[in-house]
Formats: sequence, structure tokens, C-alpha cells
Amino acid sequence: MDNENLNNSHAKIPSKPSSAGMNKEYKLAKQDSFSGLTDLMKAKSFLAAPKPQLQLPLANSMPHLANQHVTASSSLLLLTRPIQAAPSVAALSHEEQANTLTVLPPSVPKYRNQNVQQLELVYDQNQNSQRNDGIERLVHVPSLPYKEPSLESRRVLAPVSHGDPIEPATFVGPLKLALSTFDSVQEPLIRFKEHTLGAMENDSQALTAQVRYLQEKVSKFEYQIEALHSHDHDVWEQLGKLRFQNEVNRDQMSALCRSIGLKEIEIKNLQIDNGSLVTKLLEAENKFKNLGALKGELDYFGGVEKTIGEHSLTLNSMVPSKDAALQGFQPAIHRPDEQVQHVILEGNAASQAQGQIPEHMTEIQNLSDKLAHMKRIITELRQQNLRDQLKNSNLEDELQELRGKVNQENIEELGNSLKEKTNTCDRLRNELKITEKHLKVSQERVLRATNKGELLQGGAHLVVPSTSGKLPKRVIACTECYANNIACDSNARCRSCTERGMKCTRWMCSLKARLGHCHMAPCKLLHDSQGWLILEDSRPQW
Repeated sequence: MDNENLNNSHAKIPSKPSSAGMNKEYKLAKQDSFSGLTDLMKAKSFLAAPKPQLQLPLANSMPHLANQHVTASSSLLLLTRPIQAAPSVAALSHEEQANTLTVLPPSVPKYRNQNVQQLELVYDQNQNSQRNDGIERLVHVPSLPYKEPSLESRRVLAPVSHGDPIEPATFVGPLKLALSTFDSVQEPLIRFKEHTLGAMENDSQALTAQVRYLQEKVSKFEYQIEALHSHDHDVWEQLGKLRFQNEVNRDQMSALCRSIGLKEIEIKNLQIDNGSLVTKLLEAENKFKNLGALKGELDYFGGVEKTIGEHSLTLNSMVPSKDAALQGFQPAIHRPDEQVQHVILEGNAASQAQGQIPEHMTEIQNLSDKLAHMKRIITELRQQNLRDQLKNSNLEDELQELRGKVNQENIEELGNSLKEKTNTCDRLRNELKITEKHLKVSQERVLRATNKGELLQGGAHLVVPSTSGKLPKRVIACTECYANNIACDSNARCRSCTERGMKCTRWMCSLKARLGHCHMAPCKLLHDSQGWLILEDSRPQW
């Protein structure tokens, strides 16, 4: 039963009043709310009753009056005496003669708007309390400033025996209620039903959870936006790399084209050299042909010389007879000798040229091989150039495709996604603002309901700790372990509740649990920065 009462209502721990405050409260006793009505009712009586000794009820004798916060139904009971019968005329005259009091003229009280408003307020509160079925709440009855009771207000009717017929109840003068040891302004108390307070707590917890959920969602969307921005940066970085690679390829192609131009210049120079060599070869061939002709002539002249030798022999035989004829033919004979010498010299030159022909042929063969090799190199360079041009064109096409894809698809998708995320973030921010406003309104309602949190001061609530939270080592044992008188640890869910599958609830400061912060320093209850109630000393180990 004690745990249920602590779970259903706030644990109220009032502070101990000082002796000076108690004396001051006894001196400043407040008037009850029906004093004006009592004055009006007693003003109708023209006879003065004996002055009774006004006795103040003590707080010990009337424990139900120890607190000035009373209900509307109990306030009516305090202002009425037990039902008494109306006194007879003879009894009244007898008492009048015995007390030797003169008859006072009727006193017409002044109209007091404050008393009437006070009466209407109490009446409305009484009607509301009767209408609300199953709703019980404490009503703070405002009281008027204290004043000394008048003679009319002290006038009472003489008591009669209980045997007389019962008449309607008669209101008496103002009663001085027992002074409470607590200040009603500082310690207001409002009592709610369990379902009302539970609904308020559930609404506050739901709003808090919704705010946390929206904050987490906003942080997730912001993280996604940052990821999209980083992805966009990576795409642009990749584009920059491709552009740089394209520029490098262009530089390589230009260098290759320059090298090809140089090779073509070399080829042209070699072609020119080859042409000169071919010309020389043709000239050598022509010379060789001329030498062949000269050789034939030389052979012819050798045969002629042989015939001349034979003729010389014949002539020698005919010398004596032909000396005279030979004297005439001698100049003609010297001319063929000169021709023979010239032919011999040309034959020697031809033989020398014929000896140089293999060298020229070897040089021509080398030049031909070198020309063929250069042609192969030129062909390979042209093929490489074609391959590089194809590769460059493919890279340019891929670059254009990537640019088209990035510019048309990725950027549009990223822009649309960014717009959607931005709209979602804006919507969530608006929802967060609305939820924060609702939470603020709920907190203001809670503050108004708890009189700016004063009702929560010194109170404690049962709260289920978060599984990811960390509790202090000196935290008070959970309700299940405390009720069963078993050992409890400082985990978010103790081992005993985990093994038995029970709900592990622990005590938390009411200000921290309901308002989110405890502004009292120091608080009436010992707790840590998270609001969990802790022990003054560490938990003993048995």
C-alpha cells in the first residue's frame, strides 16, 4: 500500500516550522470565509445573548484543522454547530432578566461586496465539487483579513435541551481555526486522481520522447545532407581528375606528334640521301658499263696488237724491203700506241671502280635495310598514333558521357534529393518548433498546476531508467528489491529484476522528472546530477 501511494501521488515532505513563525501565525489568526454571512444572519436578532468565553481550538485537539487547505465540503462543517432547537420566549426573557442586559436596536450591516463575492466563490466551488463524479481535489479557501469580531457577531442563542424538536441549523459567529504550522502560500497542495495525473505525466513523457525523436531525425537528415554534399564534392573531384588526365593525354599526344614530325624529317633526309646514293649507284653502273665497253675495246686492241706483232714479224722479215715504207708509216703507228696507253689507263680505272662496286653494293644494301627499318618504325608510329587518337577519342567520348551523366542525372538527382531533404528538414524544424511550443505549454500547465514547481519540491517519482543510461553507485534500490528486501545493484536494470522479468523502477527527483531540471540547491532529497536519489553512504555489502 505504501508503494502504491508513493506511485500514485507526490511524496510531500514539508519542512519543520520555526518557533518564531508559529508564534507569528498564532498572533495573525485569519478569519473564516463565512464571517460575513454570520454577521448578516446575526443582525436579524434583537436580543443580546450572554458573552461566552471564546476558546481557540488547539491543533492537537483538532488535527483536521492543522492545515488551512480544506475542502469545500469540510469548510461548511466547520462553520456550523450541532443542530439545536430554537429557544422559547420565556427562556429568552428569563435570560434577559438574569443577565440584566438591555435590548439593543437592530443593527443594519453595510453591504459588503467582498463578502458576497466570497460567498459566491465558495458556493460555486461547492457546486462544482458535487458535480464532478469521482474527481476529488483540494480547494484553497481564500480568507479575508482578520478583524476583531463585533458584538453582533458574538451574539449566540441560548442552548436548549436535546429533547426539544429539531430546528434548522443556526450559524454562529466567526470561528478562529487552529493555526497550521505550515505556510499556505509556500506549501500549497493540490490532489489529483491517479488517471488525471497519469495522463498529464504520459502527455509530458510523450512530448519529450517526440521532441527527442524529432531531434534525432533532424540530425539524421543533416548528416544525410552532409553526405550528399561530400558525394557531390567527390564527383567534382573525379571530374577534375578526368580533366587533368585529358590534359595529360593531350600533352602526350602533342609530344608524340612532335616526335613523329621529327621522324618524318629524318625520313625525308634519309630519302634525300638514298636518292643521292641511287644516283651515285646509277653513275657507277654507267661507269661499269663504260668500263665493259672499254674492256671490249681493250680486248680488241689486244687482238689488234697481236695481229700487229704477227705483222711486225712479217714486216721484220720484210724489213729490208719495207724500211722505206715503214719510214712513211711510223707516225701512224705511234698514234695507236697512245690510244693503247689511254685504254690501259681507263682499264685500270675500271678495275679500280669494279673493286669499289662491292663496297657500294654493301652500302646500298645497308641503306636499303635502314630505309626498310625506318619504314617499319614509321608504320608502327603511325599505328600507335592511330591507336592513341582512337583512345583519345574514346576518352573524350567517355568524358562527354560522364559530363552528361553528372550534369543531367546526378546533379538533378542530387538537387532533387537535396530539395526533398531541405523540405523535410524545414518541415521537421517546424514540427519541432510546434512540439517545443506544445512542450512549453505543457510545462507551463504543469508549473501552474504545481504552483511554479513548489508542489514538486521535496517530491520523488518512480521512473524506469533507460537501458543505455548509467546510474550512480550509491543509487537507492529499486522498488522490487526494496519490497522484497533483497540486494540490488546499480545497473539500469538490476540483476534481480532481469532474472525475474520484473519492471525495474527507481526513485527520481520530481523537479528533474517533470520539469527537466532541479533548481533547488541543495535539494531536499539527496540526488545526483541526473536526478536519481542516492544514499548518503555507500550500500553495505553483506
